[in-house]
Amino acid sequence: MNIDINKNAPVIGNNEIIINAPMEKIIKTLSDINNWVNWRKTVTKSELLDPLAENASFKWTADGLNYKSRIHTYKNNTFGWTGKTTGAYAVHNWYFTENNGTTTVKVEESLEGFFIKLTKKSMQNKLNNIIINDLKDLKEECEK
Repeated sequence: MNIDINKNAPVIGNNEIIINAPMEKIIKTLSDINNWVNWRKTVTKSELLDPLAENASFKWTADGLNYKSRIHTYKNNTFGWTGKTTGAYAVHNWYFTENNGTTTVKVEESLEGFFIKLTKKSMQNKLNNIIINDLKDLKEECEK
């Protein structure tokens, strides 16, 4: 049930990184939502509310904002979710390509909603930084 980002959203971010670890380890790390607080520096709470699978819901807190999210894709080389917080809706997708013991991790996210429209420029900068930092945190955790 892969959901693409909204390419017409007011704020869109994407980036990628090469991680010196097998794809399986990276997906396991990223999909262990209850453990996000231990390696994602901006996350202070994270709780998977259902068994890990497509359509499972989870809640989490990052940078002081509370999110309610739902996994839309959990298969092979893709992990993605949608999320809501006050005045914002996001689609967040992670893609993995393994090559000789390293994995390229690509992230795409779209943000929309009344709050996003009001703060478009600052939210674009913030999303770009969040994506870069999440990729760095994931790399650091998976290369331990």
